Amino acid sequence: MEATIVGADGRIVAAASSWRLAELSGDEWDGLDAIKCFFFNRVHLSPPILFEHLAGTGLSKFFNNTEVLLDGESLSKGLRYVHGRSEVMRGSTSINSVLLACPEPIDGMSDVDWLYSLPKIYSRFLEKYGGLAKSS
Repeated sequence: MEATIVGADGRIVAAASSWRLAELSGDEWDGLDAIKCFFFNRVHLSPPILFEHLAGTGLSKFFNNTEVLLDGESLSKGLRYVHGRSEVMRGSTSINSVLLACPEPIDGMSDVDWLYSLPKIYSRFLEKYGGLAKSS
């Protein structure tokens, strides 16, 4: 089933035919119970977003505060961008290895703390679920 990633403004950001849901323990971060992670091996940006990205806009602008929909049903809201590999300058319209995450509770981590924790979150995700990236 195809997942759709929708921005806070209601615009479709991207679509993905395969994805995985994983969870990291919140023990390492004060105020968090868990971090819900959505891993997409490859997403296809919608045309308006693709053109904005080609013009130099960073992926975090599009993927922060997004919602993942599956057949119109919301799986999670308030997702934040962690990682993605863009190859649009090489002619590819897709973004590889996209990791979006949501701290639980959603207001449990400030934006500054989130940015500071991004390398650690991505590292913990790879340690625990690195096989998802290889098998997807």
